[in-house]
Amino acid sequence: MNPVAKKIKPNGNSNSNQQQQESGKKQSVEESITAQLKNRMLVSGEWLRLQKILMVRLKGSEWEENLRCEAEARALAQDGPTLSKLINHLRPLAQNSIPADIKLEIAQAIETFIKANIQEDDDDDDDDDDDDDEDDEAMEEVV
Repeated sequence: MNPVAKKIKPNGNSNSNQQQQESGKKQSVEESITAQLKNRMLVSGEWLRLQKILMVRLKGSEWEENLRCEAEARALAQDGPTLSKLINHLRPLAQNSIPADIKLEIAQAIETFIKANIQEDDDDDDDDDDDDDEDDEAMEEVV
């Protein structure tokens, strides 16, 4: 069904409003978990360790050369280039062009850290009988 064509319920609310609220709650929970994970990684030194691995792997790679060439071309093409404009242009390119094998290596390291730092109980406190399948899927989404 076309979402625009949905009828509004008599009380003025639609299903999409409820879904948006639930989605917002889920997103805020995910953001909270992500923030807690990042904080734990910072405190433990894991964040810095992974940053160093990433820098070593990217240093001298084709990724670095391509980014440098793009930065030079962009700077020459602009009248009065500024560092902030250049960074704003390069950041998404840099993030989206990291080689897949390096992304996988970092993702696996994060997953290992998560597994090592999650309290493992027989009861996963989510009142379901999913044998942690949904929890494993959620962890894969975070990584």
